[in-house]
Amino acid sequence: MKILILMAIRNLWRHARRTLLTVASIAFGLAVILWLQCILAGRNKSMIDRVTSTRTGHLQVHRQDYLKDKAIQFTFTPAENLIERLPAGAAAAPRVYLPSLISSGEQSSSIMLVGIDPVAEQKVTDIAASTKGSAYLENDPSPDCTTRQILIGKSLATFLHADIGAKLVIMTQAADGTLGNDLFRVKGIYESGSPDMDKSVAYAPINCAAKVGALQGIHELAIHLPDPRALDAVRASLSSALPPPPAPPMSVSTWKEAMPSLASIISLNDSVLMMISVVLFIVIAMGIVNVLLIGVFERTREFGVMIALGTTPNQLRSVILVESFVLAIAATVLGTTLGLLLVAYHGHYGFDLSPFIGERTTVDNFKLDFLIFPIVEIRPYLKSVMATLFFVLTAGVYPAFRASRLNPIDAMRAT
Repeated sequence: MKILILMAIRNLWRHARRTLLTVASIAFGLAVILWLQCILAGRNKSMIDRVTSTRTGHLQVHRQDYLKDKAIQFTFTPAENLIERLPAGAAAAPRVYLPSLISSGEQSSSIMLVGIDPVAEQKVTDIAASTKGSAYLENDPSPDCTTRQILIGKSLATFLHADIGAKLVIMTQAADGTLGNDLFRVKGIYESGSPDMDKSVAYAPINCAAKVGALQGIHELAIHLPDPRALDAVRASLSSALPPPPAPPMSVSTWKEAMPSLASIISLNDSVLMMISVVLFIVIAMGIVNVLLIGVFERTREFGVMIALGTTPNQLRSVILVESFVLAIAATVLGTTLGLLLVAYHGHYGFDLSPFIGERTTVDNFKLDFLIFPIVEIRPYLKSVMATLFFVLTAGVYPAFRASRLNPIDAMRAT
């Protein structure tokens, strides 16, 4: 094998410029794939972190079909054993949702009133941090909700001409069929970065929202995980702890079910990357076939002499295949180096997506970050390296087969 490798290197170095151009083209393709993988992984993580830290959490527990119907009657009381199944470092926050009409003396707007536990919510989402200097909600232990605090977004506050301390009326269809309404006072104003969300979502203590909506129980138990990679395992554990019949059927869903549009975007990103990778691999393979075939034609006389001196077809095939392998290894090392340099640069300075995605900044009311910091994921890259080796070695099969089929007499007569 050592002799074959030395022969392959010598043969490739005969035409150094051609070999270097071939290695550079393969390396460029591999570097682009590595860079794209890391950029898309960083973008996906950024979007997932934004969604899970702004509203959904990593997991949610609901009454079955709540996500589909959004019926306000679909409430439940979380069992203690459900919370006990959470891993160390995980946090859970109860919520209720009420489609409502909010009005000031001058304006009115339809919103989603979200009832939260102010303390528990801070461990699941960053809504408290988004108040940016204004006050956050406080727990109201009184059953009648004496404080009647509400947290509204900056866009909604501007539309309603409401400031801290302003009185706002909430009206909603209650679970008992009546029209629920109450007077709330603005405790704080949050700014999530998404004007759509800031205008359409308001928060109140969960007991205050439950009182307005005549609710018994909660609509959702949102869960934040310290390690998102444990998503499926924790979901399975929680699903096994759900109460059996005759209790109402329950379900444990992930952020993917809560935000199907975002899950579709991430799936589309992966599909686009796969298509780009396949195209690059095909181009790489065609380039390898071209280079090796030219080498076979140029060395026809040499191969004829080798066959006449006793070189077997298998040995001749091995020489060509080892040449393709050497090309692949050299290109992989160079491509990995170039790709990691690009990733390191953008890992420090970030990659600005705004020239490519224009003014579209939100998905389902969630802001998308323009500045993306790539993430190196070893497993997808190893798959790309293996695919490169496979395509390059496969590309060497036809030239190797053609060389091994040469007639030594005809080959030695070739000029």
